Amino acid sequence: MGKKGLRKAGAAGLDSEERMALEEEDEFAKELAAAEEIRREQTLAGGGAANMNGYDDEDDEDEDDETALQPRLREFLNNQNGLRQVLVEIETQNGPRPWPETMEVCQFPLGLDDVHDDLARETAFYRVALAAVKEGRARLAKHNVPYKRPEDFFCDMLKSDDHMARVRSFFHSEEK
Repeated sequence: MGKKGLRKAGAAGLDSEERMALEEEDEFAKELAAAEEIRREQTLAGGGAANMNGYDDEDDEDEDDETALQPRLREFLNNQNGLRQVLVEIETQNGPRPWPETMEVCQFPLGLDDVHDDLARETAFYRVALAAVKEGRARLAKHNVPYKRPEDFFCDMLKSDDHMARVRSFFHSEEK
């Protein structure tokens, strides 16, 4: 049995603080191994000055072990102009996408005078949603896309008919 096996086997006799310390050590070891694996993959992918072990000597000198384990914050950008440009490029190569691929029906204005009037705002949302559904159904029919279940559609129940009869009889017997 290795160190980890001994730790796990002996962890039952430890108090909560010692058990937590062992878990933190294990977590730190896992993070260190993951950081080493990432560094190794980056070195192999980048083709940098790697030594025989697959490590980059320059990175070892520059980076501290503690800073290597610190999570790096990713910067997320909402580059709408870039996305629109890529969409235009795709559409110029392949032509415009047919409506059933997008199902866009968001062209209806709310038409609110006072945005703080809750009842008017909810009514406007309802009207816009209803108009969008009507428009969507018309477009689906135009593109021959079915949106209703067939008349002979049969959906299997998860419960058997006998089980449902027992449930019905149970509730009917309680009502009396």
